[in-house]
Amino acid sequence: MLNFPSRYNTDWMSTLSDQTSLAHLTVPGTHNTMAHYGGDMAECQHWLLYSQLQAGIRFLDIRCRHYRNGLPIHHGIKYQHADFPMVLREIVRFLIDYPTETIIMRIKKEFQSAENNRPFEETFQASIQQYIKDGRIWSCFSSIPILGDIRGKIVILQDFRGSAYGLDYNGDMFSIEDHWKVPTILDLHIGHKWQHVKRKLDTSGEDEGSSVIYITYTSGTSFWAWPKAVANRLNPRLQEYLQGKKPKKRFGIICMDFPTITLIEIVGERDRGKVSDFYPGLNQ
Repeated sequence: MLNFPSRYNTDWMSTLSDQTSLAHLTVPGTHNTMAHYGGDMAECQHWLLYSQLQAGIRFLDIRCRHYRNGLPIHHGIKYQHADFPMVLREIVRFLIDYPTETIIMRIKKEFQSAENNRPFEETFQASIQQYIKDGRIWSCFSSIPILGDIRGKIVILQDFRGSAYGLDYNGDMFSIEDHWKVPTILDLHIGHKWQHVKRKLDTSGEDEGSSVIYITYTSGTSFWAWPKAVANRLNPRLQEYLQGKKPKKRFGIICMDFPTITLIEIVGERDRGKVSDFYPGLNQ
C-alpha cells in the first residue's frame, strides 16, 4: 500500500562540505526504487519517487525495459506504471526545489527487449540528451566527483553496455554487496544474509580513506521470502548496527527495501557527525 513519509529530510546534503568525495559519503538508497506494483513478490517500496527524495533517499535503483522504442520501468516481468522520462522529470523537479542535493542513479536494463527498431542505448540517449544539455546530468565521469561538482545534478551509475554515460557500475571504482537470494525467512537464512551485509559495512567503515564507492544492498527475496518480509527482519538489524557506530564513519551507499524514515535519518546523519533522537514513535 502506497503512503507518505511522516516527515521529510529534503536538504540534508546542504551541510556537507563541497570538497567531500562521493566515495566518502554515507548515502541512504532504495533497491528497485520504482517497484510499487505486482503484489507481495514484486513490490519493494511503499513511497512514490518524489516522496522518497523528500524523505532523504539519494540513491535510486532504476530498472528500464526496452519496449517499443521506449523505456518503461519494470521489476522483472512486472510493469511499474512509469517510464524513464517520468523518473527524470521527478528527479529534476526535486533538484530544482533543492539545489544543494545530488541524486545517484543506477540504470539497469531489465527484462526482455521487444518490438524495437533501434538499440537500447539509442533510446536511452534520446531520453537524457536534453538533461545533459541543461547541465542536470554530471558528464565528467573519468573519476569520482566531489559533492560541490554534482550538487543539483544526477550522477549515473551505468549498469548496461555501450558508450559511457556515467560511472561504470561494474568497474573498479565500486565494491558492491548484493547477495539477494534469501531462500526463506527462517533465522538461518536471514542471519546468512545479514552476515553478507555486515561484512561489507564493516569493510567500508574501516576503509574510510579509500577512493572506492561501497554499495551494500540489504534487500533480498525468493519464492519463500518476499521483499517486505525480508526487510522487516533486516532493517531493524541495520538500524541497531548503525546506532552502535561512531558518527562520521563512512558506510557508502546503503540500498534498502521499505526503509522507515527513522532508518533513512540514521543513515544520512552519519555524514553530519551526529546521531540525534530518532523519534521512535514515528517509524512509518
